[in-house]
This record gives sequence, structure tokens and C-alpha cells, in this order.
Amino acid sequence: MAFIEQSGVISDLGQIFKPRNRMPVVEAVEKNVMIATPGGYSGAWSGDTTPYMKEPMNLLTSRSHHSVIFVGPARTGKTQGLIDGGIGYIISSDPSDAIVVHMTEEAVRRYSRLRVSRMINNSPNLKEQMSPIAHDDNIMGKYFKNGTALIMAYPSPTQLSAQDYKYSFVSDYDRMPDDTGEGDVYTLALKRNQTFMSGGMCAVESSPGRDFTEVSWKPKTPHDAPPVGGILGIYNTGDKRLWNWTCPECDDPFHLRPGLDLFNLPEQRELIEILNKNGSKHTAKDFSSIACPYCGSILEHRHKNEMNLKGFWKPETDQENSIASFWLSGVCAKFQTWESLLEKEFNALLHFHRTGEEEKLKATRNTDQGVPYVPIGASEKMTAEELQERSEELPKRMINEGVRFLIASIDVQASRFVVQVHGYGIDLEMWIIDRFDIAISERESHGEMSVIDPAGYKEDWLVLIERVISLRYPLADGSGRDMGIIMTVCDSGGKEGVTENSYHFWKHIKSINLHDRFNLVKGERPRPSVNKPMVSKSILDKSSKTARKAKVTGLLPLWLLNTTLLKDAVASNLKRDKIGSDYIHFPEWLKPWFYAEIVAENRTDKGWENPGQARNESFDLLSYSKAGYLIKMDSYWKKELNWESPPPWAEIWDNNSEVSDLDNGDNSAKKKISTRSRVRMKMR
Repeated sequence: MAFIEQSGVISDLGQIFKPRNRMPVVEAVEKNVMIATPGGYSGAWSGDTTPYMKEPMNLLTSRSHHSVIFVGPARTGKTQGLIDGGIGYIISSDPSDAIVVHMTEEAVRRYSRLRVSRMINNSPNLKEQMSPIAHDDNIMGKYFKNGTALIMAYPSPTQLSAQDYKYSFVSDYDRMPDDTGEGDVYTLALKRNQTFMSGGMCAVESSPGRDFTEVSWKPKTPHDAPPVGGILGIYNTGDKRLWNWTCPECDDPFHLRPGLDLFNLPEQRELIEILNKNGSKHTAKDFSSIACPYCGSILEHRHKNEMNLKGFWKPETDQENSIASFWLSGVCAKFQTWESLLEKEFNALLHFHRTGEEEKLKATRNTDQGVPYVPIGASEKMTAEELQERSEELPKRMINEGVRFLIASIDVQASRFVVQVHGYGIDLEMWIIDRFDIAISERESHGEMSVIDPAGYKEDWLVLIERVISLRYPLADGSGRDMGIIMTVCDSGGKEGVTENSYHFWKHIKSINLHDRFNLVKGERPRPSVNKPMVSKSILDKSSKTARKAKVTGLLPLWLLNTTLLKDAVASNLKRDKIGSDYIHFPEWLKPWFYAEIVAENRTDKGWENPGQARNESFDLLSYSKAGYLIKMDSYWKKELNWESPPPWAEIWDNNSEVSDLDNGDNSAKKKISTRSRVRMKMR
């Protein structure tokens, strides 16, 4: 028995010293890796399923390259081929230490459980190599008889330091931070291979996730990717390979630059009209074919597999480069039809046209088409003069026909409150109703009025009750009726003291039952790789020292604003040249400074920035107003209004709960907001 045990140890040691198998990576993976997808395909991995993955996979053992970079959309099999397949190759044919980096700790744990463990357990040749020691098979590390150590990690300096690995794999790179604190993930991962010199390899895959804002940029060759950073930034430093198809009719090859250029799509305005008439699904079916750029032959989706099997990668030049970089179009993706690709684009276009929100467009272009997203606000920025030329003769500080409800937004400055009132109609057509500053406090100082000081005096905030929250505007129909404001949103940041005083004010507002008409907001700009909604609700807890001092922990809902998305939406609305959904109307009495404030900021890949630190309140307040609508809809438990059957506050004037009723007086249903809390009252 002792001899058998000893011989088993010797056998395992023999695996460690066994020479590397020299067969190509794809051949080894086809021989050793079994795919097991519950509810989906189960069986041997085949290179013919995703032919475009063969060359990147075989280059994992290249001595001429230190990196393989693969940019492509979802549903291409890129992770399964390059990373899962790479792991299978190492275990079966090249025993080595390897590290796999995913975007978060939760993501890497999920990948380890659902992808790696399943692959090993369903692949007899891989499972046979698994160490028999129980703790050698865990979520963050797997160890094998042949000496292979497979480590799972996520972006952090401690996870990506100290240890050397022959192979480094990085998945979903553009959803990782640009800087871990000690550099970007690619540089840190590449450093781990350095000890192995030409034998080391770093493989990175991702769909694009960085916004492209340099709209004046033009590619010098079809192989150039926009200068957006992230994985396309690495791609541009490599040999820049594009996938090529050969036309089955004329036998001429043509490259596939990612995007939808090969489809014969009409100009966007015409396309929107077609979509509104025929719907996304039917329209996608009508346009789901491409034409050969040489002979004009119509190619349909049924030709795709054949063209992929005969396809090939072509670099920009034949010059040597230590980075083999690949960029695949969503048109080639094995697991997505052309009709589905177009339908997702069309649905996102319709959503943008109806709401001004760009998230769906960004998502489908990044993950379905494989291209970086150009925010609407970054393209063809309008000038202050162009916006002012659009101004109209509208009744001054009155509710014009079409307005269904009012939202006010407040920006807090050092010595004033800046207020803007917006009227919304069907499909969120919007009018600027009013813009003014509140600069004089009703707080007496030595018998005289004082300058507003939002950071220094809690009582200065009380002026907002009568001057904004309770404000009413006359209807322009001559009836003598007026309309109240359904929602006021106010910035809670600024000089030290502003935040605490804003919390005290909200507590006072709640005590007089006006808190459903007033909300505090805080702008934030999440990393480009972080997907956050336009508005999100946060209940302040004891971790906030300011909230504890104001005694609002567990009570105050602070709304966090994704200012990048909100301002993108406003910028796209400003570009609308057709009156209707999301169009913004400007009254002619507004002065040039108002429009200058709207265009003070520029869209960059990091979000909206104010390079000259010019006044930008108009732009901020338009964004706060859009946030106010979303907050109101959240409390209404809906995302969009049904204009056929709107809530009482969005009804026509005769039925609107916020419009005064002259015939019946101020009845209970349409009672004006109480202003019983006067400025001289003290906030607790």
C-alpha cells in the first residue's frame, strides 16, 4: 500500500516535469475542453463555431508578441475562446501559473463558479489534472497535479502585485477603473509576465465602454479606432487587425469595420419616421441585409456562417508589433442575428427620441455593435447665439398653452439662491417659465435687510417656501386662474455649512407636510466604467456626520444625480429642431447671459467639464429639472407618463389638481399650498 501511495506521488510529480505539449492552442482546446451551458449547448468546444477566435487564441503561445488584445461585442464567444480556452490549454498542454482578472470581486467569484468549475468538471482531461487535495479547489484559486496554479483576481494593487505569472488574462477591461491606485490593470497585469520574457503572455478582452467625444477626429485608415482610451486605446498601440469576409458572388475580400455602415440605413430623421410607422421589429427585418462594397451583391444573414468560415484577419501594416490587437464587428458575431442587431439599435433610437435618454443607445452600440459611443451632447455643440435665435414670443412669467405641470430647480450660490421654473407638456415638451435670483434675506440685521447667506444662516432657507415652493403662476388664457409648482429640487452642496443647513430646512419642510414637493439633490460623476442611473435615492444614515448633526438620519431622502447622463439628455434635447417631444422653448425676454450659461461646459470622456469656470447655472438647472421629473415619477411608481390617462397634476387645465378653480374657490382638491410657515419662524 505504501508503495502504491508512493507511486501515486511519483506519478503526480511526473506531471510537473512533463514537457510542454506543442500542439496549437485551438487544437488543444478542441481536444480537451468541453462546454457545459445549462439550458444551452453542451459538448466539445469547436473553433469552427467562432472562426474569428482561432488566430487570437493560437497567438497565446507566440514568442513575437507579449499581448493579445481582443475588442468585440457580446455574443461573439470571445471570453469562451480567449480566456476559458486559454485556461483549458494551460491545464492540458502548458502547465504554468496563470491569473484571471475580472472587473469586481463578485464578478470573478461568479466566473469561477459558473464558467471555470463547470468547464473543468465536464472536461475529463482537465478534471483528471485537478489536485486531489480539497482546499486546492476553491473560488479564488485552483491547483493542479501538473503544477498549474490558476488564480482569480479583481482590480486592486494587492491582487496584481508580488507574484509572477506566465499568463495573465483580463476580462471586460472597459468596466474596470482607469487607475487602481498604482496604474491601469493592463500595465499591472503585463508586469506580472515580465519574468518569463518572450514566454509570457497577457490576453485582454472587452467590448468598448469609453465614450468618444472628439467628434472632429477622422480615421487615417479603416483600422484606426477612435482615441478613447480603455481597450481601444491598447488596440491602437497594436497591429490593428480587422476581420475580412470574401464576397460569395465576386470573390473579392472586404474588411468589416465595426458599426452599422454596411447596412443601407436612411438618415436618422427619416428612420425615426419609418420606425414610428412600422415599428422596430418590422423595420429591422426590412433592412437586415448588406451589399458587397465591390459588386453590390445583396448578402443576407444566412451567408454569415459561410463568410466567417472563410474569413481572415488583416493587420493595418506588415510591420512587426509586440501587441497583436483585434477589433471585431457585431455584424460577425456568431450568436446574434442581423435582424436582432438592428432591432436593438432601432428600439434604442426610439427610446432616445421619446425620452432624451441615451443609456440604451450607448449599451447597444458598445455591447452589440462593438463601437465606442458618441454622446449626443459631444456632437455639433450648439452656440449661445443659435439657441437665442430659437427664442419665441411667449407670455412673460405666465403659463402658456400646452403646459401641464411646473418643476422648479434651485442652485445654491455663496450669496444667493438661483431659481429656474420649467413648464412641461405632453411628451415632456418644455418651456422656460421663469428665472430669477433670491439675494436678499428677510432676516433682519440692525434693522436692515441682509444678503442671503445659505451657508451661514439656517433661517435664510425659509425664504424658499414662499418665494419658490408655494409660488403660483397665472394661466395665459385670461381666466384669472393660476398653477402651482408640483416639485422643487434643490442642490445640497456648496460652501461648508450649506449641506447641514439644507438638511435642517428639509426637516422643517417635513414638519409642515411640504416634503412631497421639495427634494434635495447631490450631483456626482461616476467613473465611465460604472453604470449608474440618472437619479438614485439614498436615505442618509449614521455614517453621515452632517446628517447626524441635523438629526435627519433614516429620514431624509437625498437624491444622487448622475450629472453626466442628465446633461447628456439635456444637451440632446437642446439639439431638437422640431417642436414636440423633449423640445425646449425659450421666451424672447431671456437675455444673452442665459444662453451663455447653457453652453459654458464641454463634453469630455470624463463627463461634462467647465474649462473656463464660467457661470453655468442655466445648464445645471435644466439638468436638475429633468431630475425633478424623474423623482416625481419615482414617487408616482412609474417611469413614464401615460398622457392618455395622466395623473391629476398632469391633466388639462380644467381638470388639473394644481390649477386654481375660480368657480368653487380653493376647495380641498385644489387648495393652494399653505404658507403658514413664515420666514421669522425658527427651524428646529
